[in-house]
Amino acid sequence: MKKRYSMILMIVSVVFAATGIVKALDVIVPHVFVSGTKAKASEVNENFSTLVDAVNAKADISTVNDHVQVLTNAISNKADTEDIVELETQLDSKLDKIGGILTGDLTVPRLAYSTPRVHRYCISGDMFRPRVSSDAYSSGMGNGGARIVTEGSSGTMMAQANLPDGATITEVTFHILDNDPVNDLILQARVQFFAGAYALLHPATTIKTTGASATVQTLSVTPTSQTLVNNASKALVVMIYPDTTNTSKWSTNFYIRGVTFTYTLPEAQ
Repeated sequence: MKKRYSMILMIVSVVFAATGIVKALDVIVPHVFVSGTKAKASEVNENFSTLVDAVNAKADISTVNDHVQVLTNAISNKADTEDIVELETQLDSKLDKIGGILTGDLTVPRLAYSTPRVHRYCISGDMFRPRVSSDAYSSGMGNGGARIVTEGSSGTMMAQANLPDGATITEVTFHILDNDPVNDLILQARVQFFAGAYALLHPATTIKTTGASATVQTLSVTPTSQTLVNNASKALVVMIYPDTTNTSKWSTNFYIRGVTFTYTLPEAQ
């Protein structure tokens, strides 16, 4: 039910943003709701009608914000479902308004997208470091990249991804230069739980480079678990290392160019 209430407040904000509001007159709210008291449908609708009249009359933005607070309080006091349905009906008749300029500040609890918005976060190659400090490494930009230079090493290169809390990861893309005809690299995106242990974001089937090419390989995977970012309990990391199942080692023909995380957000942050 709270999601439905939040949606109503979001729609209210859209109505205000789509309607020209300038200083004009003061409006007195007919009902004030007390915390813990259930709001009546008739009173909530009367307050809302007053708000609609204020918007149509181009009321001062501060007056509009006062009414937003009144509606917020009503919703917080768990107004009946019927109240919300009636509010939606009245709002629908106002959503076709366009034009005008909103002046001043408009305060709403949250701003949710009608469709989750797609974002991307990139880690450049020069952000990778060896998991074990004894491994020497090279990390450069431009035509270079990152790799372990310790001869014969099968060590791991790692980098952290700092995605916003609440994001949903939809794809991970690795950009790797593998011009080695013998050795291959395994590519992984994981979460590290603060309480311990790692977990893969994608299927257990290994994602790895193959063959030898002077062109950067772009390898993408769709996460199937741990896709919701929760920065309070886990961190997001990328791990890249030689495929030891075929005795692969780091060589001068490997370079990590970068990794791209595609994710969505349900609301503005």
